Amino acid sequence: MSNFSLAISTCPNDTYIFGGLINKLINTDITFDITYDDIENLNNLAINRNIDICKVSFGVYHKIASDYYILSAGAALGYNTGPILVSKQNLSVDELSGKKIAIPGINTTANLLFDILYKGIDIEKIEMRFDKIISAVESGEVDIGILIHEGRFIYKSYNLKLVIDLGVEYFNLFGLPTPLGFIAIRKDLVSISPSINDGIRRSIDFAKSNYLLIENFIKEHAQDMNDDVIKSHIDLYVNKYSYDLNVSKDAIYKFLNIDLKEEIIV
Repeated sequence: MSNFSLAISTCPNDTYIFGGLINKLINTDITFDITYDDIENLNNLAINRNIDICKVSFGVYHKIASDYYILSAGAALGYNTGPILVSKQNLSVDELSGKKIAIPGINTTANLLFDILYKGIDIEKIEMRFDKIISAVESGEVDIGILIHEGRFIYKSYNLKLVIDLGVEYFNLFGLPTPLGFIAIRKDLVSISPSINDGIRRSIDFAKSNYLLIENFIKEHAQDMNDDVIKSHIDLYVNKYSYDLNVSKDAIYKFLNIDLKEEIIV
């Protein structure tokens, strides 16, 4: 099998899922040139078709759908868990109008989810890297921040207040898990998708049984080195949906507003 370019985020769920595969701790003939980056930069790699296999936001799907399929393995979904809005003050949703809000990228699921739930609110969006948002809220540069990844586990240590959990609101509205991110594969590589899916699933199985062998790899890339934060992150976002997206196909098609007859998951 040939060498492929792979891009994932530095977040613990991605490095946990891919740790065994990337570090050749499982037997496979798959080889990768690896890129680690912020999720919005990964979204843009896929938009520009500059990568073979890439972790992206569900929020970017429609911009890359002509070139990429969704792999059935490696994704992140969750019930009542999603991006969260935080502020220095106790605010309600009714008080968001006229405020400045930091978002982790226009193509992120966080931004799409906010628009699905609160599109009518007059708010000024400011794009910034996900790991800069807490400090921007803390300093007063913005009134509100949408936190993703480790942010939901650490915001309280910065004395920030939860405004709303978008995942909880989405579940209350639709009774479905929130699709957060998936692994995109170029359509012209669809023939190798079974091998890639198999490698991802075996890498997940390896991580479950041999966590200590990939722990340093995960910590090397994590935003927060706290063991409890890393474990909470992995426990929340690596689940049955990471193993096979087909168990949540209806939820994904609903979120993306796609006809169920259209084949988008391989």
